[in-house]
Amino acid sequence: MLHNCEFKVSQSGRQRVLKEKRKNVHAFVVGNRVPLNKHSSRLRVPLTSKVKRAMYNPYKFNSFVDFYTLQPIYRAQFVVGTNGCDIYYS
Repeated sequence: MLHNCEFKVSQSGRQRVLKEKRKNVHAFVVGNRVPLNKHSSRLRVPLTSKVKRAMYNPYKFNSFVDFYTLQPIYRAQFVVGTNGCDIYYS
């Protein structure tokens, strides 16, 4: 889990993907790590919180976007990534 996050995409890295049609690491989330202990290893989000899902596809977007609205995302208060590479933010 990260706090005070910024979604970053290297546009030169994205252009390389578009040109070469090969994956490379050029998009990431930067933030302050929130330490989790053995009791908080599972993320439990209250039903009232506004947790959203993010995605990035270099062939369709030049930034991270909201999974449902496709609106660009540049910052978030909290970000959680899952083992399946899903990204959730609030």
